[in-house]
Amino acid sequence: NVVPSGNVAVDVVDTSIAAFLLEAKGEAIQISSFKLSFKLSGGEDGTQIDNVIIVDENGATVAGPKDATATEDVTFSDTWTVPVGAHVFKMKAKLTTGFDADRTIEASVDPDGDITAKGLTTGLTVTPSPTSSTSANVMTVKRASLGVSIGETPQNQNVVRGINSFLFSKVVYDAGASGEALRITKQELTITPAGAAS
Repeated sequence: NVVPSGNVAVDVVDTSIAAFLLEAKGEAIQISSFKLSFKLSGGEDGTQIDNVIIVDENGATVAGPKDATATEDVTFSDTWTVPVGAHVFKMKAKLTTGFDADRTIEASVDPDGDITAKGLTTGLTVTPSPTSSTSANVMTVKRASLGVSIGETPQNQNVVRGINSFLFSKVVYDAGASGEALRITKQELTITPAGAAS
């Protein structure tokens, strides 16, 4: 899955929440209906997933945007084409601020029941496979957060007075638990002498 399990932020447009591999054999396949379902943890509501779109490998939107419903699904009625061969299509959305932190989202599709398709050349109806539901990787909702600490190096040491460009400390910024990248615009440091100057 090209969208691995990970953290996703709230209130960010075009957040990648899933990806599915669609393979057309023999001829290009035209899709006229595509239903995407969501499994949400913690009693979250499907209406908290807005502006859901499907994009192709070039980043072009082929379906949507549409908002998910209270039944935790969204059905696209756009007509779009899967070229011959295997192609990855991503699902992107905006998660509203109503999501609590650490809730999970898992998107799925039941190909034979949720996709309406036909051959682009022949016009013959195609029944997509498999007949069972296929799920994308689980995404975890995270609020923006930043951990700040002092690095383990350099260690305590003596230094000659008057030296320039001396490395006396390292500040570690950790956004690993954040749902999105962070930009630091200001950092104030307080330097307190360990003892009186001599």
